[in-house]
Amino acid sequence: MFEPAVTGPVTLPRIEREVFALRQRLDAAAQTLSDYESQVAPIRDAFAPQIRRHAAEIAAVKVDLIKLIAAGRGLFAKPKSRTIHGVKVGLRKEPDRYAWPADDALVATIKQLCTPEEQKAYLVTTTVGRKDAIPADARKRLGIGCTPGTDAVLVDELATGTGAALLALLAQLPVPAEEAA
Repeated sequence: MFEPAVTGPVTLPRIEREVFALRQRLDAAAQTLSDYESQVAPIRDAFAPQIRRHAAEIAAVKVDLIKLIAAGRGLFAKPKSRTIHGVKVGLRKEPDRYAWPADDALVATIKQLCTPEEQKAYLVTTTVGRKDAIPADARKRLGIGCTPGTDAVLVDELATGTGAALLALLAQLPVPAEEAA
């Protein structure tokens, strides 16, 4: 770690002077930030209704687009996604999901039907099924259902980052009085 050279004696009054200088600078920065916020707040508040309206319109169009793509899955067989007008749309692969009635039942079934070596591979020391380690034929024998990964609808605005900017602005806006009540 770098330690700057200190010249002169180190005393509590000297440290106190340095802390006072730091406090003055912190207070000045806090005042500047407060002035900035007081200047920006009216502008931000003036644009808040438009920003909210745009966000609501974008959300509604995005929901409609997701429904449209979901209904036309066949159009996205190969390639699964396309970039149209700077927006990536199509399908993306979702991971497989495994399901069983309850962890306790699965553990009991594994202990009943599997060899000690298989039990060691399929169970962790906390006695929870390791679904990712159980091969397909053993999952079937143990009664573990598998919902294959699906192609989830993808709508990702790429070109401008406008969606992300809107979300960031929305997070900063005060809650309107009618919503706060």
